[in-house]
Amino acid sequence: MTAAGQWTPPDDPDPHEILDSAWDDARAGLHEVSLAKFVWFHQNAVLIEPGMGGVRLSFALSYWHELAEEYPPAMDAMLAARDEAESSFLNKGYRFTDFHDLASLNRELGDESRTVTTFKRVSQDNSKAAQRVYHVAERALVKQGEFELCNPFLETSKRLEIGIKGFRVGRRFETDPAHGDQPPPETAYTHLIHDIATLVALLVINNRADEATAVARDAQAALPDYPIMAELESALAGQLPASPYRR
Repeated sequence: MTAAGQWTPPDDPDPHEILDSAWDDARAGLHEVSLAKFVWFHQNAVLIEPGMGGVRLSFALSYWHELAEEYPPAMDAMLAARDEAESSFLNKGYRFTDFHDLASLNRELGDESRTVTTFKRVSQDNSKAAQRVYHVAERALVKQGEFELCNPFLETSKRLEIGIKGFRVGRRFETDPAHGDQPPPETAYTHLIHDIATLVALLVINNRADEATAVARDAQAALPDYPIMAELESALAGQLPASPYRR
């Protein structure tokens, strides 16, 4: 699966440096070494630095997939990682981390139907476990048109509360004067509207229009300085928002 004989990590590995060098090696044509580093990063980064979880399942997978498009052994390694995550999820107690790995790898591989198949299986076998991973599965379910399957897992009040809290944290970060002349991109509101619009549209599609209207009104009441109701007109008509994701 790896090129372990071509590269070994240093005694005190820095996940940031190893990921950067893996990408540099890929661009330099050092495919075998690059693959070994990507696999090491995927397997070890969060054990050393737990805060790398987001990078591990976003940028790192994207870089790995770009290598895989040029170097077949890298594709084989991604598929093996996906299969391992799926097997672990189904056979080791429906752990959230395993499903998150599975969904992220399937997203990058363009195989989200497999995420849906796995979610269907767990939803039939263990509804509580399905609820725990639903927010990770939703993107794939929507993309595959499995709107009815979403219905039992649409927790309106809890989702709105979490979304608004996340938005406020994001806005505080985006507007922090400590950023000086280089503030980060302002994405918190865009992400909030996409999440609420998805929830509202799924409620309408599943014949829960009254709940959808209540969600929209509650969101507007919580954030009176933003034109939320106007932003949700299409969703209130049952139209799902366009995906903000690359794949």
